[in-house]
Amino acid sequence: MQLYVVTGASRGIGACLVRQIAAIADAQTLAVSRSGLASPVSRCEDLRCDLSAREGQRVAAQAIARRLAEAPWQKAVLINNAGMVEPVAPLERADMDEFLRAFALNVIAPAALMQAFIRGSHSVPARSIVNISSGVSRRPVQGWAAYCSSKAALDMLSLVAADETGVRITSLSPGLVDTAMQGVIRGMSAADFPSVQEFHDWKAQGILQDPDVVAEKILRLQGEDKLPRGPAFLKDL
Repeated sequence: MQLYVVTGASRGIGACLVRQIAAIADAQTLAVSRSGLASPVSRCEDLRCDLSAREGQRVAAQAIARRLAEAPWQKAVLINNAGMVEPVAPLERADMDEFLRAFALNVIAPAALMQAFIRGSHSVPARSIVNISSGVSRRPVQGWAAYCSSKAALDMLSLVAADETGVRITSLSPGLVDTAMQGVIRGMSAADFPSVQEFHDWKAQGILQDPDVVAEKILRLQGEDKLPRGPAFLKDL
């Protein structure tokens, strides 16, 4: 039996992952999101909580511990997919409450869920973690101080936890994917985000990847044990 935990499960890559995991005969899923799944999914627990809030992180961590203790799983996978790009503005004008929320969702929530997963999965023969990062964790983008720095922190968190535990932990940059977040980015002002026109151009040129295709590749590589430890770009795998 296999257990998958997916955050940010209500849309985008997360929703695609949940649907595709349902096609794996012996797999069960704990799907974590703030708004919940659009429709029921086979063998899937729909857990609704706000991972940007400490209480939501506790609820999700407790659910992970509970699910790991429920069965003699042969495989367990945690996919930390939830994230936010806001606040988008030069640092001198950024909303610090939103800055804190971004770090809570992009860094603290994955850390809390990784902790619960690692603690509860010692008896699982095959266990791994996939943290969805971004290429901007390794390059600065004006207006994205919170997003770039929080994803950089996620990369280092992954490396440290992998060294400490021996668990395979990948901080995976999926590339440009046609998700709701891309729509949010295209709605930003050039004054706050000078690179906004590039995102309009990528959409118009059809460069954005289908989230279903990205989800399929992540699950396939994970299933084939081909995801490396530490930061990686999906396009290179």
